[in-house]
Amino acid sequence: MATYLLGPGAWLSTQGGIFQSPPYRKGLSPPYSPPYSPPYSPPYSPPYSPPYSPPYSPPYSPPYSPPYSPPYKPSRVGSLDWDEETSGQLPLAASGVLWSAADPGSLLAQGLQHCQEKLGGRRDGRKAAVRAGLPQDGVQQAGRALPARKSALWRWAPEFRARAVMAELSSRVLVTPLQPGPELAREVWLYRLERAADGRTWQFFSSFGVELERDFDWTEQSDMVLRAAVERDDRMPEILSQCDDVWPYFHAAAGLVPGSCPRLGELLQTAWGWAEGSLMAMKHHLAVLRPYQRNSLVLPAIETPGHGSLPSGHATMSAMTSQLLIELLGLRRGAPRASTLDRLARRIAFNRVAAGVHFPVDSLVGYTLGKHFAALLRAWGGGVPLPDTRVMRLRPDAALGSDDAEPRRAPLEEANADRLPIWGEMWSAALNELAEGGLA
Repeated sequence: MATYLLGPGAWLSTQGGIFQSPPYRKGLSPPYSPPYSPPYSPPYSPPYSPPYSPPYSPPYSPPYSPPYSPPYKPSRVGSLDWDEETSGQLPLAASGVLWSAADPGSLLAQGLQHCQEKLGGRRDGRKAAVRAGLPQDGVQQAGRALPARKSALWRWAPEFRARAVMAELSSRVLVTPLQPGPELAREVWLYRLERAADGRTWQFFSSFGVELERDFDWTEQSDMVLRAAVERDDRMPEILSQCDDVWPYFHAAAGLVPGSCPRLGELLQTAWGWAEGSLMAMKHHLAVLRPYQRNSLVLPAIETPGHGSLPSGHATMSAMTSQLLIELLGLRRGAPRASTLDRLARRIAFNRVAAGVHFPVDSLVGYTLGKHFAALLRAWGGGVPLPDTRVMRLRPDAALGSDDAEPRRAPLEEANADRLPIWGEMWSAALNELAEGGLA
């Protein structure tokens, strides 16, 4: 049996630390020592080297040479002046090489140019006609040139035709304010330009005037607007649908199928465009506030337009349209359809009062002004006598349908109608269209 003597700190000796064998004493059995084994050495392995790869060589490509492009020659694509000496090939810009990348406008232009060459060759027929001494407005047939149209009006697109007519009509009227007298707040007049008695000079004649009294009391007008609001529930479908479009109502009242009378429709649209300019000038000079701007109790049922209140635009245009239709359709005054058209114009005017966007006096002035516009257009188109000069002095109780709905008349200053050339032609075209359709 082996005996070990351990001294304090023996296992912590610096000679071997805690893993040093205890001290051996003679006479005792030595501690067990395992057989010697050399330190472990792993087998030798040479340094790693990846497999050999030859350097990368891209496939051979010859030097780049762009495709051949012939020298650029400017082409006259879209022009009709082709030279006879030009070769039979189309210019590059018109040959269709880049059609797939062209925008629709360019594609159409190239297609038309290409089609012209295929159908009629590269010669310009107009150029050949000039060289031969033929008039450009005709084509030689059987040894003669076809006569040109008598009027150029119907060559143009409708929008440009209307602009030409509106310019002619606008050149004959002038809307201007006058210096009001002591009892008037504002006085605005529509003047017309007519040929003087000598037939050689031109002169302005008073045509339609509006006089607004200085002490005009809008309280009664506001009360009438508030009382008219009880009609809103019954009239609301009409009020809403007539905000931007009243034509369906006139189609029904006149017995016309929409689109069946294009000349008549064009005439009415042109009349509207002209009358709107004079109407807005009159609104500006009178400068009357809207009902809701004068009375906080008035709440409009629709959006109020951003221009003056007097005169009413709907009343003006509706009255003018009804009177023009009565005249063009050849309706007798007092005939059932004529009465229906007139009542429709009055109803459209009152609908604006019920909606809270106009005073009754606005509708009265607008209705009377619209009838005067129609009389002027009838005289300028048909060569009939001009209307009398009309003056309206407004009173606080004035309303559409009251006793003073018709203004007092001033002496007639000039009665000879001067038929306007372009407007007269459009007027005649509308009459002929209605006559051919059996509508007049």
